[in-house]
Amino acid sequence: MAAALIVPGILLVLPTAMYRHSRPRQAGEPFGPIRTVMLSCSVIGLLLVLTGIALFLN
Repeated sequence: MAAALIVPGILLVLPTAMYRHSRPRQAGEPFGPIRTVMLSCSVIGLLLVLTGIALFLN
């Protein structure tokens, strides 16, 4: 069960990290819809990973 949460979580976090490194946000640039979606995916992915780790450790 833990792996079933950790793997999708990592798969949701990786595209956000790659996008952030390929297109860094400039000062004063609006946040934009793409960055909002990426941030949402990142938060969901981190929650999945943390839940999977908690299940694995218990």
